[in-house]
Amino acid sequence: MSIKRAYLFALAAIFASLVVAGVLLVLGRPVRASPDVRYVAPGGNCGAGISPCYATIQDAVDDAQPGDEIRIAAGTYTGVQVQTV
Repeated sequence: MSIKRAYLFALAAIFASLVVAGVLLVLGRPVRASPDVRYVAPGGNCGAGISPCYATIQDAVDDAQPGDEIRIAAGTYTGVQVQTV
């Protein structure tokens, strides 16, 4: 095998390794179609057709997944508790 041919073979092997590593990296991540929007309104009344709607901010936070957006309507929210760790 000539030096030029060995060099091209080594480059092809490196490129193939990088492609395989990239595919494995992508496949190892959880796939999510799109982030959800969660709504919060006093009494859980967000209006017609708005869903999911929560009465408390904490309920929306508890159900949220990474990347979700929480939209909070103006109003007074009670029952806030501080957790100590």
